[in-house]
Amino acid sequence: MNDFFIKYTWDNQLISVDKHANVSVKWLKNGNLSINIDAPFANDPKPVCENTACWGLWNYEVVELFLVGEGNPTPYTEIEISPWGNHLVLQLLGYRNVIEQELPLNIINVKRDTKRWQAHAIIDADLIPKGVLKVNAFRVSGVEPNRDYHVMTPMKGLEPDFHHIDQFTQELMR
Repeated sequence: MNDFFIKYTWDNQLISVDKHANVSVKWLKNGNLSINIDAPFANDPKPVCENTACWGLWNYEVVELFLVGEGNPTPYTEIEISPWGNHLVLQLLGYRNVIEQELPLNIINVKRDTKRWQAHAIIDADLIPKGVLKVNAFRVSGVEPNRDYHVMTPMKGLEPDFHHIDQFTQELMR
């Protein structure tokens, strides 16, 4: 089991403990990856799509997990899950270059109460990049212009941009 704790703002400010989120991942025997999320529930507006793959999910309350493989250009998979059961899985090749979108994700369970939400999902091994995996996890909530961008590993830059995969330092052990 690998636990990733989201406890910073994108620009490296520690957030209060009640705003921390946790993403736990575990390799299954068949090579698939089990993902468990425990995050604060902001009760932001619900996405317009119902419990399905949802383009533009990053505009809503969401937890994101990026898995970065090896290669040039670098392949990576972005997995987004909302507290409403929506998801978005993208495969990218190089900075922000989407090559596949709205890929399948098996959402096993999502539950919420007034303060927190949990989700359990499984991503197919075929959607995970090859080689040593670098990883970062993010939580986005709030409505523009008051969005909060929280991260596991803070990013450098003038604004939040989670696609600077060269700044990811954590490895996901297989």
